[in-house]
Amino acid sequence: MHFVKKLKNIFGIVLLSSCFSCTGRFPNNEGNVLVISFSGLSAEEFDDVTTETPHIDQLINESVRFTHFYTTSLLENAALGSLLTGLYPVENGVHRNNASQYKNEIVSLPEELGVRGYNSFFNSGGAPVLRKSAISRGFNDFDDVFKTGPGYFLPVKDLAQKTLTSIENRMEQGRFLGVVYFSDFLFFETPNKERKLQILDEAVGILREGLLKRNAWDGLTVIVVGLRGSGRFEGLYDDMARVPLVIKPSRKPRDLSPSWKVDGFLTTADLGVTLYALFGLSPAVPSRLNTMSFAPAILAKGNLAFPERPLYMESELLSWRG
Repeated sequence: MHFVKKLKNIFGIVLLSSCFSCTGRFPNNEGNVLVISFSGLSAEEFDDVTTETPHIDQLINESVRFTHFYTTSLLENAALGSLLTGLYPVENGVHRNNASQYKNEIVSLPEELGVRGYNSFFNSGGAPVLRKSAISRGFNDFDDVFKTGPGYFLPVKDLAQKTLTSIENRMEQGRFLGVVYFSDFLFFETPNKERKLQILDEAVGILREGLLKRNAWDGLTVIVVGLRGSGRFEGLYDDMARVPLVIKPSRKPRDLSPSWKVDGFLTTADLGVTLYALFGLSPAVPSRLNTMSFAPAILAKGNLAFPERPLYMESELLSWRG
């Protein structure tokens, strides 16, 4: 693994662009987005250049890397709430990893897509992302069936294969949003950062190779995003709040892959607004805290100005843990 190569491209997956095309088996692979989310791995750990990660390296070569991306919350459900509403937790009402719900006026992206006849699915690989939380609202399918017992998570291979099946079942049914969550329990039980990267590399490899075999990779916008870093739980330190984000835009097979990085400061709420924009939508309840779409940065290098603005992050981790 080469240092320049690793830093030049990075990995986080969204599914971008309003003009997608795909050849072969799935003629309607247009405008579809897959979000691959995980927690327990910081941006600093992700940038490690000493661990062999061939599948992540391949993804990076096709993607845009965001170097200063921050979660809106150290709790996974709250971070996902920002991703699915384009709002900060204080605005949408989801602060904790329990059965907390959106405020009454909130309309999430899956709900907006459902009104327009689009499909959506969420595959959770384990606690704490469960059906009882607000995150499940609006999805056509929300699967939180996983191994119980000492691990409380679904193994990487099983969750990746489940996600490939979910995509295959929808590729000929029009546009869709897919979200998969690899549980932080995978990383809690693996304190070694090299092993963490290897676990994530395995997940990326299974999904990428499976989609390539189905002629479904090029047209798909893939977002790989961390929800929470690793380290101390006492506060909003950089190793907890700054997380990886890499986006592979939709492209035609003969298009050149993007290969640049974006250094602007962004949050999970901004990623949520960007997801709406990829489907030609805006959040039904706009943020009062200066969120922004960065879709142009995916499609054309240097085509987006980043204004000076405050970013907001929160944690109720200690109170949630009781």
